[in-house]
Amino acid sequence: MVFLRLLIASLLFLYSFTIVAQNYTISGHVYDAKTNNAIENVNIIANELNTISDKSGSYKLILSSKKINIQATAVGYSSYFSNYKINRDTVINIYLKVQNNDIKTVTINADKIYLHRSESIIDLPIAQIQKIPSLAGEQDILKAIQLTPGIQAGTEGSTGLNVRGGSNSQNLILLDGIPIYNASHLFGFMSVFNTDAISKVKIYKGGFPAYYGGRLASVIRIDLKEGNNKKPIVKINTGLISTKIFIESPLYKDKTSFIVSGRTSYLNLFYKIPNLFSTNDNLQNLGLYETNIKIKHKFTNKTKLVYGFYLGKDYYKYGTSKVSEREEKFTSLESIEWGNIINYLNFEQKINKNAKINLLLAQNKYSYNIYSEQEEIYYSNQNKNKYTKTELNSSISDYQARLNLNLNFKNNEIDFGSEYFYHTFLPEINTYKKTDSLENTNNQKSKIYYSNELSIYLNNNFKIKNKLFANIGLRYSTYQINDTTYQIPEPRISLNYTLNQTTAIKLAITGISQFSYMLSNNTVGMPKDIWVPATKRTSYQTAYQYSCGINKKINKYNSNLGVEFFYKKMNNLIDYKDNIYYDLDFGNWEGLIETNGKGRAYGSEIWLHKQQGKFTGWLAYTLLFSERRFENINNNNWYPHKYERRHDFSVTANYKISNNIELSSTFVFASGFSTTMPVGRYNTQNGYDNIFYYESRNNQRMPAYHRLDIGIRFIKEQKNWQRTWEFSLYNAYNHLNTYYLTLNYSYKNTDQDYSIYKRTLFPIIPSISYSFKF
Repeated sequence: MVFLRLLIASLLFLYSFTIVAQNYTISGHVYDAKTNNAIENVNIIANELNTISDKSGSYKLILSSKKINIQATAVGYSSYFSNYKINRDTVINIYLKVQNNDIKTVTINADKIYLHRSESIIDLPIAQIQKIPSLAGEQDILKAIQLTPGIQAGTEGSTGLNVRGGSNSQNLILLDGIPIYNASHLFGFMSVFNTDAISKVKIYKGGFPAYYGGRLASVIRIDLKEGNNKKPIVKINTGLISTKIFIESPLYKDKTSFIVSGRTSYLNLFYKIPNLFSTNDNLQNLGLYETNIKIKHKFTNKTKLVYGFYLGKDYYKYGTSKVSEREEKFTSLESIEWGNIINYLNFEQKINKNAKINLLLAQNKYSYNIYSEQEEIYYSNQNKNKYTKTELNSSISDYQARLNLNLNFKNNEIDFGSEYFYHTFLPEINTYKKTDSLENTNNQKSKIYYSNELSIYLNNNFKIKNKLFANIGLRYSTYQINDTTYQIPEPRISLNYTLNQTTAIKLAITGISQFSYMLSNNTVGMPKDIWVPATKRTSYQTAYQYSCGINKKINKYNSNLGVEFFYKKMNNLIDYKDNIYYDLDFGNWEGLIETNGKGRAYGSEIWLHKQQGKFTGWLAYTLLFSERRFENINNNNWYPHKYERRHDFSVTANYKISNNIELSSTFVFASGFSTTMPVGRYNTQNGYDNIFYYESRNNQRMPAYHRLDIGIRFIKEQKNWQRTWEFSLYNAYNHLNTYYLTLNYSYKNTDQDYSIYKRTLFPIIPSISYSFKF
């Protein structure tokens, strides 16, 4: 009996101890208090434990106390503080208000959260992007990305991105998770992304998580807003060359919301003015149109479905018609069209507090078409009439499916899933028709390529010790085309060690592969950008990147300083054979290229970033060495990559004078691109033809590039509306940067000297834009 009493007493004691030591889970979402949209990357601290909200705004912490003090901070939002008493697992949703910069910034000791992230991963706040001075009044997200370290611009004014020695086609640009094969409008003048419709931007230059693959250089994830759940919002923006509209609204409050955005240009109006004073019947037109639609429906707090649609199209037409003195008529017409179309469904289901599943189904297509037509009519002799028509069509289309399971425990987050692509590559269909005394029609059709790409991945983000964090993953890809199959493992590992509350060291190793290439002709004639697949002859591209860096938070100035070093090795690259530059026949593209190329890039990056306060902005510097090597090019010697800028320095600054006036500026200085210049000339046997002699590829550099942009914004905000005027100067001190070089030679002396002339594109350009939001 005594033993039984002792046993019961012991069990009661253990039970009471269990109650005292019991853990409680708090979880929930972080929302924008005004729009009810989820907020990613919010720093959350509860009783000295911390976490970061994921891309759907959700978070979770496991605590051992019933009394909870919660603090939450995010860039651009006021800090959140609250106290709770709980006695069971509890859902706590957090609503953040947009920060008023006139309020003194409250600093929370959340440095160790920020320090977990690498400088290879950049989050760019949309609010800062929208303040950068724009060219022709067009705020552009890709041009803003060019101002960050390790990412260099292509030609001036373009949206091209060259990341850590890679080419533009090696960037995986995702719109809500779907690849965009051509992200530019107007021959690269602006991107296809409407900044008003964008929710967040994340850039990976290295240390890619295992759930991303398919490109060697970078991942740029651009997510659209999901619509305001509380009230309709309309924003209209008009600049010098286009007008944009953005609408977000609830369809069924707290259940269904949508966004619609559109953009169109009116450049054709500028082209019509010169024709008013021309004696010829000319036609010239350049323009674009695009639209985004996104609808979100929440079935429950755990289940939602999103449908998205994108359509964008560019067009350029040039035609002329004239009658000679003999009343003979000559007409010609040339046109080019290109664009993307995307449809997708995204389903998300929370299984429990630790698990959720996501299914994405998508279809996208990029097409490119050129049309040319000439006609000669002889009224005196109709037998001499001639008619010629040429059509070229090219496209790439995908069907995509991705299934992801996310498991989120106390110090361990796991993503496991699979991604499948069915690719259809049509490099070129060329139709030629000529009619004179005899009719001749010739259809040249390149081979259509069908390929399957299947990947499975496992990504684990976890804490090893209090100061040591790791992200370890493996992506295993299988690629099949015709009778050729490739299987490639892609290991990923990132380590982060926190030295103290303000300093952390990061290391990363990334293996990645790419199963597509983009071929482009030179700038002479109408441009062509043709996507082609990895085949048995070309194989597939691979890269390994090694990076290490240190991050320091400077509390006194509320800033972050990051320094990173990287080395990248690339294999199975392609390039054009020597002396192939113009009028490329992509129907026989495999005969134009050299294969099995090697590449290497290494350098360092510095980034000083201030995101809060009246004065915000960043300073970025990149030192880059990037080279290529092919057996049959440049005598099998290494040569500089065309878009290598050895030094690249930029400063972006914004100062809020008052609630109504903001000043902004951008300064850029960069080394010139590599270019191939002749080292001499020789004559043919007839003594008249002069042929340039090129000793090596990319043997000289163009002049250094630099410019200053400045802007000012006047904002007037009332209870139900906001109006903004923006005035800016692109290239404020009118420096004529070299766009390309030309060669001219002279017969004035026996040596027949030649001269190099630089051609410029953009002088000082004033811009004005007006936006109205209600």
